[in-house]
Amino acid sequence: MSKLVALVLLSLAAAQFPPAVPHLTSFNSSFTFTPEQVSSLEIDANLTITLQNIIRFENTQLAFGGPHHDAFYTPPPLNTTTPPPPGTLLSLQAPTDYSAYTIPPLTSLSRLLYTTTTYNGTIIPTSAFLLLPYLPRPSPPNSKSAGKIPLVLWTHGTSGFFPSATPSSHRGLWYETSAVYPLVEAGYAVFAPDYAGLGVGFDWDGNRIRHQYHAAPAQVGDVLYGLLAVREAFPGLLSEEFVVVGHSQGGGVAWAVAEALADEKGKGKEKWEGVKGGYRGTVAVSPTTDAFNGDFAPETFIAPTVGQAVATVFPGFTQDKWLTELGVNRWGVVEAVEGGIAVVQRLFFGQEGVLKKGWNETWEAKAFRKLMTVGGKKFAGPLLIVQGDEDVYVPYEGTRIAVEKTWEVDGKKGDLEFYVAEGVGHVPALHAGQVYWLKWIGERFDGKGVRKGGFRTDVKGLLPKEWYQKFKYAFPLWTALPEFQYETAAAL
Repeated sequence: MSKLVALVLLSLAAAQFPPAVPHLTSFNSSFTFTPEQVSSLEIDANLTITLQNIIRFENTQLAFGGPHHDAFYTPPPLNTTTPPPPGTLLSLQAPTDYSAYTIPPLTSLSRLLYTTTTYNGTIIPTSAFLLLPYLPRPSPPNSKSAGKIPLVLWTHGTSGFFPSATPSSHRGLWYETSAVYPLVEAGYAVFAPDYAGLGVGFDWDGNRIRHQYHAAPAQVGDVLYGLLAVREAFPGLLSEEFVVVGHSQGGGVAWAVAEALADEKGKGKEKWEGVKGGYRGTVAVSPTTDAFNGDFAPETFIAPTVGQAVATVFPGFTQDKWLTELGVNRWGVVEAVEGGIAVVQRLFFGQEGVLKKGWNETWEAKAFRKLMTVGGKKFAGPLLIVQGDEDVYVPYEGTRIAVEKTWEVDGKKGDLEFYVAEGVGHVPALHAGQVYWLKWIGERFDGKGVRKGGFRTDVKGLLPKEWYQKFKYAFPLWTALPEFQYETAAAL
């Protein structure tokens, strides 16, 4: 992909950011920037209003006020001088009060805290949620899952970079009808790690836990250590067999899980021996594979968001090595107000004057790129990659290259399928492929085989693509109180 094409994609993405106007929700936040923050951001009055409206709306989506006001996210004190091993259950909230969430009827929500590790191996607390269905999807009588709820590990896409961006505190669990609700309504138990640094903000010594954004090995630990913890929390209820499903950042994490479970030389062989037996496959939708490649990723978005995590892997690194003074100032305000992905997009996405020239040629950038890149390695199959060909955030061409590099590793003898949806964007890829990936997951639990040899499936909608709504315009409103239930189509 040429730089010109990449710039066109960036402009298309930026064009999808309309002004955020006030919306009557009856419970809006009153957030307002300080004059000093506005000056530091170097933005005009219109963008100031837009950002404030975004943050107010994001605040209203936090169940129970979010992690800074919800005692659930404070880990219990230690009984010893050292933290328990990674994968240890710390606390369980079962069930969670569902009144602040938009979960489907006859769905059970629980939240848990457990131990995981940073990329460098420090044991820290983190959070997750579990959705349980009214009835499980039936399993074949001879299946190991018979009598239990088949388990899907859900790895979410970018929700943000700070504690308040945690999906388990979002009223719609961040992905609602795009993924987690269809999965639980299909009869699966859905275990979803928040990722370390999202939700639980501090360790037992009061040290800030930073989200190691795009450090795939760290998120792999969040997923598989979480699997150990949720089994401890619900003994005998969940199937030993599991499938991993993820989107965007989480699509890259899901793919990285498949690579970790195939690792026979590194840490994976020793770490994950106890969970490999139950693994049945991975679905990675719109996966991030090489986010440092400027042809396939928006550099002005990646540099600050990844940069805030780089110092946790490479001590001594500071944001001013990659960002200009304006970029550093803007990120400082984003961090102070814990701005979410929409705030970061408007302050950095495609913006001039926020990056230093040659930032991605620094040794930290080159080293972190090796750490975060997925694809082109051996993997534990089967692996289904779902991609829309009009994705402006994770472009099709980057995913295609990662898939073909992976095919080259095993000479196209493995079980990696590339499913491409015509005229489909980033999150809508989940919807375009939903019938297919739900069927694919069911076949894994039913013990059915997959085609070998590496192949591609191309699909397009039955109608002309101009007939379809391409983006989701709906959003969850809190309708727990009776006086607000008129806002829900099926309140009863």
